Amino acid sequence: MLRSVIWATLLSLNMQCLAGSSGTKSSAKKTRPIARVHNQYLYASDLAAAIHTTHPVDSLAQAERYVQSWVEKQLIMGKAHQEKTYDKAYIEQRVLDYRYELVVHSHIQKWVEDHLDTTVSEAEMEAYYTAHQDNFKLKNAIFQGQCIVLPKNAPNQARLRTLLTSQRERDQADLKVYCCQFATEYVLDDAVWLSWDDIMRKTPFAHWKDSRKDPAKTKLIQMQDDTYFYYLKIKAYKPADNTAPFDYVKDQVRDMIIHRRKIALADQVKQHILEEAKPDKDYVIYDEKFHFSQDSTHCSANS
Repeated sequence: MLRSVIWATLLSLNMQCLAGSSGTKSSAKKTRPIARVHNQYLYASDLAAAIHTTHPVDSLAQAERYVQSWVEKQLIMGKAHQEKTYDKAYIEQRVLDYRYELVVHSHIQKWVEDHLDTTVSEAEMEAYYTAHQDNFKLKNAIFQGQCIVLPKNAPNQARLRTLLTSQRERDQADLKVYCCQFATEYVLDDAVWLSWDDIMRKTPFAHWKDSRKDPAKTKLIQMQDDTYFYYLKIKAYKPADNTAPFDYVKDQVRDMIIHRRKIALADQVKQHILEEAKPDKDYVIYDEKFHFSQDSTHCSANS
């Protein structure tokens, strides 16, 4: 019964959406209620605001969960009011505190957004990286190099190996042409640091543990399975727990600097509001034991 009512409601809401604004808006209170608990009703308009998908099956499942949750909450609220098992003053204070927090957060966030400088120079990023290298330890190995997955029936693979070991610009251009024609997958830009696990996950290199060969000192490795040849040329390699190269964490460094600026601006606006209020005596602290410290907007007590 509930499922059929919800399904009919969803269909009705979809039809209203398709009709657009050409029809006359009807009052949500005139539609058939979907659920009732005591004297509280759940209407179609309430359900529409809670549904965030247009897929029919997903919408139905989401609507059923919402209705069930609404009924449970209303019943528990009714029981709590009936048995007076909660501290009304405490709840109201918590609601008021939360409202204040939302208003304050919204104001500070808007002020920070309006005053935030998101330009970060290369020199500033490098300085921050140098001063905080312990924050940039690698969780997984990374490498620079070239990786090619080639069908076993691809032609002229001897030529491919020659191109891979060459540093000539023309040979590297020919290598790209060859890979475009015959390779299933390939990575050729050896100036970029890449995650070893991400690139090697679907290749035999993922389980390569030859103790006699250090990846950092290996020029060219070839492996195979039933279908493909795998070629790996390593230019540089850094194992986990080493400090990540600057180029690899450059975006992360920039984000950290921006985040520090946001924190500084948030503190700045709080201090600005306090200083602005002083001349007009917009606030008074009657107990001299309490004061605002010079470097913080938080009130503290003298011991």
